[in-house]
Amino acid sequence: MDGDRMGDLLLGDPQRIKARWQDVIHPDVVEKIRKNEYFRHTGWPELLRLRRMSGPSLQAFISRALADFAHHIVPWVVEQEFSGRLIYAGGDDLLALAPTHEALKIAARLQELFSAYWIVDSQPDIIPWSWLDKDADTPWDSDRDKVRRRFQVLDSGEHKDIKGRLLTMLGQGSSLSAGIMCGHFKTRMGLLLEGARNMLDVFAKKRAERGAAGLGHFSRSGPKTRFAAKWKLSKDIGLDKAVEKIVEAFEKDKIPSSLPYKLGGYTQYLDPMVLGLDDRDICKVMNGLLSKALDGKKIDEGLRETILSIWRAGYSLYMRRDGFCRIPEEMEFSPLDGLFLCRYLAGCMEEP
Repeated sequence: MDGDRMGDLLLGDPQRIKARWQDVIHPDVVEKIRKNEYFRHTGWPELLRLRRMSGPSLQAFISRALADFAHHIVPWVVEQEFSGRLIYAGGDDLLALAPTHEALKIAARLQELFSAYWIVDSQPDIIPWSWLDKDADTPWDSDRDKVRRRFQVLDSGEHKDIKGRLLTMLGQGSSLSAGIMCGHFKTRMGLLLEGARNMLDVFAKKRAERGAAGLGHFSRSGPKTRFAAKWKLSKDIGLDKAVEKIVEAFEKDKIPSSLPYKLGGYTQYLDPMVLGLDDRDICKVMNGLLSKALDGKKIDEGLRETILSIWRAGYSLYMRRDGFCRIPEEMEFSPLDGLFLCRYLAGCMEEP
């Protein structure tokens, strides 16, 4: 994982600094300023809505936030909230190994915390990496849900009663991108690392235009799928939840394992260069083709929209910026790779 456009932030690019003063001043102070009659009459509420200015204090703030993120948050999330193993964490960069079914969840959780304005550490006395000390007297709780409540995002006064250390993060104007490559445990580590780097740099950052996750998997014959999408597919659908929902649908036979192959046979109906379709038409055609591929099998609307959102995300990678489909020589992936990846994660065989 890697931070997006962090160099611009450190250089003080006005277009990159999206935090307002009300986002970086303690929430209780902001509330008192808004309620105090003197402050209201002297224009403080208007000042709070202005963007934060660049300067030494901002650089120090960024350094402190990144240090807390890499030293306290990342190790805990990877190794305690989930079952991963952290290899490296420095500032906004990190490398980790994780079980296939947890990799995207870990990345999404770290993105959530990285882009928060405030985080409450409800157990600030825990020393980083102390869980690796076999002689430590601290009894580590086996309740995973309780472990995941250590770091809580503070927003809209929702968690004001939580006691602990208040951490400042970089806010919603900042994001992480992730590159995730899955493979059999006998797959050469060098291939997986190279694949993950490609998913990060080429797919998540370049083709999905940052604030995204690139995912793929290796089969015995080499790279099998490549897919990338924004962390939020829509206002209500997060990428990690969408993938989890489709994987579950494959596992429970709510959708046939042959679905991506059937949809692949309809690719010609989605070529705007041939049919002159706009985005709205494309969505309608996709919905109709999905119904046809399901061959009368009924699924709930939530699952249908989730499948379509993954398909649309893959389709957007499949298109050039000029709106036309990539020619075959440029196509190193398929618009249906997101669904093929979910099929793989569900444990389906490589062939339909």
